Amino acid sequence: MFLRLSDEDRAAFLELDGASRFEPSPGRVMHEYVVVPEAMLGSEEQLDLWFQKAFAYAKSLPPKPPKKRRSKRAR
Repeated sequence: MFLRLSDEDRAAFLELDGASRFEPSPGRVMHEYVVVPEAMLGSEEQLDLWFQKAFAYAKSLPPKPPKKRRSKRAR
C-alpha cells in the first residue's frame, strides 16, 4: 500500500520504522509517494491518521488540465 503525502508529512512518515519511498520499478522513485510499512497495516488508528493526511493533500492539489482530444484524422 502506498500514500501520496505533502513534503512535510512525507518527511515525518519516512522516519517511521519500515517506511520507504514508492519505487514502482528499480530506479524510478515517485517522490510524493511512500510505502506503508507492513507493521502499520494492522493498526486502523495509525492508518486512519495517514489516510486523512493523504486525502487532505490530494484535495489541496489543483485539478489536472483536461487532456486534449485527438482529432479523428490523427488516429
